[in-house]
Amino acid sequence: MRLLALALAAATLAAVPAAGGVMLYATRTFRDKAEGPTPEMNRVDGFCLRGDGSLEPTPSVSVQTAVDLPRRLLVGRDEVGPLLFVAESDRVEEFAIGNAGGLTRLAGIGRRRGFGQLNPQDIALSPDGSTLYVTDSGAERIEAYRLVPMRADGSPCTIGVDEGCRRRPEDDPASCVRALPSTRYNGLLVSREANLLYASFDGRLGRPDGVEIHRLNPDGSLPTPTATCFEQAPEGVDTLAYVANVTTPWLSRRVRLFRPRAMALVTIDGNEILFVIQQSRARIRAFQLVDHLFSPVQPYPDVSAIPPSTEEGGDREDQRARERFRRELFGQRRLRREQAQPLRPKSNGRGYRFGTVVVGPQGATLFGAQFFSGRVDAYALDAGGLRRAVPRSTSGNAKASPVGLAKHPELPVLYVAAGFLDRIQAYRLDRATGMLRDTAPFSQTDEIADSFPNDVAVAVLNGNCR
Repeated sequence: MRLLALALAAATLAAVPAAGGVMLYATRTFRDKAEGPTPEMNRVDGFCLRGDGSLEPTPSVSVQTAVDLPRRLLVGRDEVGPLLFVAESDRVEEFAIGNAGGLTRLAGIGRRRGFGQLNPQDIALSPDGSTLYVTDSGAERIEAYRLVPMRADGSPCTIGVDEGCRRRPEDDPASCVRALPSTRYNGLLVSREANLLYASFDGRLGRPDGVEIHRLNPDGSLPTPTATCFEQAPEGVDTLAYVANVTTPWLSRRVRLFRPRAMALVTIDGNEILFVIQQSRARIRAFQLVDHLFSPVQPYPDVSAIPPSTEEGGDREDQRARERFRRELFGQRRLRREQAQPLRPKSNGRGYRFGTVVVGPQGATLFGAQFFSGRVDAYALDAGGLRRAVPRSTSGNAKASPVGLAKHPELPVLYVAAGFLDRIQAYRLDRATGMLRDTAPFSQTDEIADSFPNDVAVAVLNGNCR
């Protein structure tokens, strides 16, 4: 079970012509208080969105994932129609999205020939959608998989001519970014305008945390070919020293960011700003970029999580409810090696952090999911970066535990994966300002007990959703 969603995306409220209906997909990571989640309990559900952006209460689509912990959803498209990529505990699965929103499994990336099992933390697509990027934190790499026209049996084909021909990932990566030893990549962000890849990482064994920027090749490949990426040190040569010599060089880098995770880019009055979640510091950093790269000048302040005692509209009973929720959450037990052990809080002492962040219309609003406080904050942005004013927030619910966020492609509506409420919620936004119109959801799905939805994604269909 994932306590914090570490995905971040940029979106606007500008109208996008829809070819058909619109469907929202949500991960379901079922939890059992005694034994923890099992693979057969994990799935992806699809909910039709009505004309006003409201949610159908029950899913019209449901597909079981291959393994447990579906943690990240990404919508793409090929020449035939939309695609859905699902990052799970040790693989990435690809599904074709049908005209009415149904899901058909196309392919999967898991154990690579000679390269071991994946441990994907985040996924992203190249600007033209022909390459899938996957962080493999266990192997200290970012891998690029070409999406090529092929049949289910792996044979090449021509889309639009051969039946069953879709873009599927090749079995092995075609290129990669190889990290310094003891580095774990977490978040990915692609700049379509500059053809750059931004990657957040944790340094281990004394190495600093930070964000790297890498140039994408014109065909979407990463700088280092696969042969070099997976090359092992010759016998008798120090492994750490050898890997350091074959590490992929970065264009630009910023370190000492304290467990950076999700990122987003926004341009405000001609200034390009990169937002980065600092998980262990419970704040968001804002960097002004120069020619899409880090600048030594850092004019923008941080947005910090507001302490529970100063929450707008909060009272002593609200704080007690949050404390009861945290005790209940971290008091849960699951069997490991036939012994019950308590789950440990993934917190820095405040019990309170930013999770997912979404940039709103014209870069005017920043939405932050505050997991432990059970709310979503909306901060106004201006040319000076992030305003420190108290944000407008959704009504705090100690068990709401919002995780993933997504935007409707046409309407001013924000969707929230409310983890421990076991449902998806929809909030209206002001079309002019992008701020929350109301603090309560205007629509939500029915509760599915112990399902813990932790990510959401919206897809425009080729036909009507049903």
